[in-house]
This record gives sequence, structure tokens and C-alpha cells, in this order.
Amino acid sequence: MRPARQRPIIAGFGRSDITPRTGVGLAGFGPYLNRNASAVHSPLMARALVIEEKSQSVLLLSLEVCALSDDLDAALRARIQRETGLPEASLFISSTHTHSGPQTAGHIGWGHPDDLYLETLPGRVLAAVTSALANRTPVTISYACPPCEGIGINRERDAAYDRSSTVEALLLPSWRPPRPDLTDTTCRMVIFKSASGLQGVLHNFGCHPVVCCEASTRIHGDFVGLASRAFESAHPGSCALFLPGALGDLNPSVSHRTEEESMRALSIISQRYFNVLEDGLRGSCPLPETTLQNRVRDVVLPRVNWDASLIEEKIRVLEHRLHAPGITDLPLAENVPPLEQRGMDMVRLAGLRHLQERLSEGKSLHPRSRLHALSLGPVRFLGAPLELYNETRLALEKALHDGPLILVSLANGAHGYAPDPIGFKENPYAAEFVNLMSGHLPFTCLHEFLLRELVQLARNDRCPDT
Repeated sequence: MRPARQRPIIAGFGRSDITPRTGVGLAGFGPYLNRNASAVHSPLMARALVIEEKSQSVLLLSLEVCALSDDLDAALRARIQRETGLPEASLFISSTHTHSGPQTAGHIGWGHPDDLYLETLPGRVLAAVTSALANRTPVTISYACPPCEGIGINRERDAAYDRSSTVEALLLPSWRPPRPDLTDTTCRMVIFKSASGLQGVLHNFGCHPVVCCEASTRIHGDFVGLASRAFESAHPGSCALFLPGALGDLNPSVSHRTEEESMRALSIISQRYFNVLEDGLRGSCPLPETTLQNRVRDVVLPRVNWDASLIEEKIRVLEHRLHAPGITDLPLAENVPPLEQRGMDMVRLAGLRHLQERLSEGKSLHPRSRLHALSLGPVRFLGAPLELYNETRLALEKALHDGPLILVSLANGAHGYAPDPIGFKENPYAAEFVNLMSGHLPFTCLHEFLLRELVQLARNDRCPDT
């Protein structure tokens, strides 16, 4: 039997430069480190993809930054909707999660946000969207899932993640983690071609882009960003848009090394990932059909119930610790566990004070979060404003086994980590601290909640709450 012919579908890609000036605070790697940009190793880009089928349109937008705060996500949505008329619920906005870009996530102490950069960013991003709209053309769509091995390792559950191996050993083409089953080993690609040739690709993989390194102050998109630029150079006129997969507990084989080691690893690992994209392009297969569906659901994620008195008590404990005689502003005090370092304590204190202020203003400590389901023929996209874990991806693939699944972290905001049950029990940084870093209450374990909500949304089992 012949496969069904694809319905006519329209798509367009666009790019714009969102590189900050040198001197801005860089996101990631630790609190109050005064890690400011000293040079641009590779420009940062916003990449947009507009897809239209019949009367429906969606925009997939990827920014080469660490994450997007709620305020920045809202500003982007308002500007795009006002200037383009695209429905707000059709905007699927994510970030690549590079830790070598400006502070955009609203994380307390993790790089100082630059007001001028944040104010001008929506206009710069809009240029990618308008370019995508201008480039719309009839396309055919194919899918590929090339192997992507020898890049990631589970930083929480693989005993080999102890940084005892040499960088040279970790960069050998034959290197594999002892527990590859705990990592993402496949890149997922959607390829768009028009009558004039390749228009662009959307690629998705689960691994923190943190080859580079707290010792470096150069701006770049890490290995996924450099690979995207290499792909675009190899295919002039194309666009390579990256959506981060379930990266919460996955790191590259090389991370947290010296700047010299990190930059060498960055070159090799980005080339390795670029080769994967080329393999996928060569081995892609046309989608049998390309019906477009878009659904969102706004949910209240389950969090701990800390009342005003408990928050005040936690504040007093931290103030007593940070006001002790002899305390300095050195954020990484020696001879204390990492989660009791002075910088970490200050982040906790500032986050708790933010919660206290919201309570005093009568505001809720339980904000809503957007879950997003997008289908392009048999390919499902599921997005959540969280750093999702690999176990969550595996469970969703098992539950939704009737077609390819592209699970996207940090979609439509950045509300913290969503550890699997083991990670929630064993990793207080992911389970509690990162939420306070954003001034939010910690979550209870989200694993079962997310599985239920995302599966229901994917299957459209009940009406979305928007």
C-alpha cells in the first residue's frame, strides 16, 4: 500500500543575532561568582520556525540563552502577538540552556541580569519571527532519529561521573558511559525541504550544554550552538533550530574542567554532534502525513506547603549564619558541603525573602505553568517549563508508543527541575534549591503528575485548561 500523500503545508525559518555586549553577567555554574563576559567565541542566535496547515499556525522559537524567566517569556509573547497577530497559545518558546550566555532566567545570584539587554531582547527576537513569516513556502517534511552516542553521561546515577578520567580518554571516539541506558542516545530531527532545497531542521537531544565551563567567560551556545552554526554553514540558506530534550540529569562527558580543556572538548563534541545531524539528514524518511494540531494546558504544579511562620523561621536561621562574626562575601567558603556554601545560603535567603514579600502582598505562591502538546503528523512534541529527567522521557515514550516523541525541556518558561523519584530523594539541589533560586516554593515529586498530565494532553483526553 502506498503511504498517504502529505497535505500541503507551509513553513518558514528565520534567524536573528541576540549576542550581548561583553561585560554582561553570564548564567550558570555557581552563585555570586562575578562571571562576566570577556569575549564572543560564537554569536548567540534566536531561531524561529512558523508552520501553517489549513487555518492553523504555530511558532516554534528557540533562543540561545540559559532559560527564560516568566517576565521575559511574557514580554516575548506580548511583543510577538502584537506585531504578528499569531495566537498566544500557538507560541512554543524554548531556550537551548547554554551556560555561556547572559542571565535571562531570573535566577538569584547566578549572574547579574543586564537591564539593557533584557529590555532590547524581545525586539531582537522579533526579527527572527518576522523573517520566518517572510520565508514561508510550501514544504515537504521528513523525520530522522540518528544514533547520538558518546556525548552524554548521567551525572547523578552513573558512578563514572566523578571526573577521575582524563579529558583525552573522554574525547576518544570510542568512549561510552558505563550506563548508556541512563542517557539519551538518539537525536530526533524534523527536516523541512521546499522546491528550492533544504529550508531547515529542528533537532532535539537530551544533554546539558555545559562542556564549557565555569572557568571560561567567553560567549557561545556550547556544543549544540556550535553544531547548529556548522550545519547552517554546510547548508547555506538553512536554519538549524535546537530544542533541548530531557537534560535534567545528563551532562556531556567533559564538563567542569579547565578553560583550555573545555575549549578543546567543545570543538570535538560540537563536531561530533554536527556529524550526527548530517547522518540524520542523509537518513531521513518522509512523514506519511502532516496534519498539524496544537494544544496547551495551564496547570498548578504541586509544591510544598510552607506557611509564613515556617518561611520566617528559615530566614532567621540563614540570617544568623550569614551575620556571624568573621563572615566575608566570598561565596565558596572552604570546608563546608556545597549546599551550605555562603553563596548558596545567600540564594536561599533571597528566595525566601521573595516568598515572604509575595505573602505580605497577598499573592499566591502557586503560579500556573504551561504544558504544551504539538503534533505534526505522527510526530508529537511535548513541552514543559522544567528541566526534565531522562527517566521521564523513557516513561512517556513507553506510554505514547504510537509515534515519535520529541520531549522539550524549558518550554514556555523555566520553573525549575523535575527530578524522577530517585533524583528527588537523593539530589536536594534539584529537588529544593533551584526553586528557591527563582524565588519559588520547592516542588513535591512531579514525576507521576507530569506523566499523567502530559499523556492526557498528548491524547487530548480532556479539554485543555487555558
